[in-house]
Amino acid sequence: MLALALPLSMTAQDIHFTQFQHVPLAVNPAQTGLYEGTFRISALYRSQWYGSGNSSVKGGYQTPIVNIDVPIKGLRKQDWIGIGVNVFQDKAGTGILTTSLAAVSGAYHVGLDNKGTSVFSIGAQYGIGSRRVDFSKLRPADAIISGQPSIDLQNVENNGKTYSDFSLGINYRNVFDVKNKNKFNIGLSVEHLLAPKDNLVKATVSRLPARINVYTSVDVMMTKLFSLHPAVIFRTAGGQSETMAQAMVGLKLDPKKDLVIKAGLGYRLGDAAQVLLGADFGDFRAGLAYDVTVSNLRSSSVGAIKDGFEIAVSYIGKIYKKPNPPTTILCPRY
Repeated sequence: MLALALPLSMTAQDIHFTQFQHVPLAVNPAQTGLYEGTFRISALYRSQWYGSGNSSVKGGYQTPIVNIDVPIKGLRKQDWIGIGVNVFQDKAGTGILTTSLAAVSGAYHVGLDNKGTSVFSIGAQYGIGSRRVDFSKLRPADAIISGQPSIDLQNVENNGKTYSDFSLGINYRNVFDVKNKNKFNIGLSVEHLLAPKDNLVKATVSRLPARINVYTSVDVMMTKLFSLHPAVIFRTAGGQSETMAQAMVGLKLDPKKDLVIKAGLGYRLGDAAQVLLGADFGDFRAGLAYDVTVSNLRSSSVGAIKDGFEIAVSYIGKIYKKPNPPTTILCPRY
């Protein structure tokens, strides 16, 4: 059998991130451009590794992702449009199986009041995905035993598999305390609406099932120094579901420089406990997350799943045109 027989024949699994709020376009296209600023750049790297065993993905996963989005003027004064790109690459094992996506997204944000404190958003994302195998890193069992070229490799798409992907989403944000930037956010998105074919084995047909994401988060200042940031996300696809709850506490170290240090805990139900760290410095945000696997998969017979690690950064740039008032000459009165 192929060393990759399991991941090639099964329906592909979607990637997930512990720090999902750092990569908003990967969660919901309706969040494209949903911020105050000129441009936003977000990047995250996740690593999940495996221990000893006969796992077909021995070596684990490495997943970098980048989001870039900008807001532009809408049809009304209180509305605006967001456009952006979402790019990621996921490598399983020692780079044997690579899954990639490059997508463009757009959203329309409807201001429900003149102050912009209440906003309803709808967005869409279209991308081209691919799955490919590095044959130079494969060691098929039949080739090892016979010493001849592998028959199994003839069943694998030599050029990989490319497919189109489409997602839709809605989001509601309410800033209920403008002075302290306290806000509530809730959204829903549906990924893989086209149910794209992503199989690499010629004799099989597998499709990415539609995945539904529902999430909510709150950012609130409890005192002049302490803030609270709880968040919950629920995902379901192909009869499988995932629920993750988190809570972080922020400490404002320097109110003048807007420096905040954050720490908290999270839990992915039935799967992993999470340790979360973060820092906000003006328009720059950084985060670290460590997942401790607590499920039976940690010591499965296929290959022990070890812990996961994430590092994330994001920056909101603000380029505003400085006012240029006309010169006024004051003439004294006599």
